[in-house]
Amino acid sequence: MALDIDGAIRELVAARPHVTESDDVLSLGTLDFNLAALYLQQKRYGSALEAAWAAAASYTRAESVHNRNRALAAVGAALVKMDRNAEAERVLEAVLREAPEEPGQVERTWIAEAMGALATVYRHTGRVKQADELDRARVRLGAQPYEEIEALE
Repeated sequence: MALDIDGAIRELVAARPHVTESDDVLSLGTLDFNLAALYLQQKRYGSALEAAWAAAASYTRAESVHNRNRALAAVGAALVKMDRNAEAERVLEAVLREAPEEPGQVERTWIAEAMGALATVYRHTGRVKQADELDRARVRLGAQPYEEIEALE
């Protein structure tokens, strides 16, 4: 069964006003994060960036640090795809500074996402050694790369 990404986007966009009215910021963050993930799959990076920033803002209001950091990793991924490497680097390095020293599986997901995107920034800017170091650290972390992460439920 083929995924109807356009249909999923339409459904999420249609649901957004109702979720916004409910003032459930955690659900709004989840909706926007899922929109960002779908937009990234479709290579609609500007829309992905907007949705990921909105998700991060909602998660901040909901005081959900893990989800905020995951949304910020998506912000970084979108910025990388838009070749806005300096901005991506600032966002991704900031989010990685918040990584716990001994992350659980939940944290490993967003840490791996941020590491993967930051490694791409380093490669784009000629810092291959730093990129390779990040890739090795991500492998040691044992988490999946960003492209394999599924949407939040």
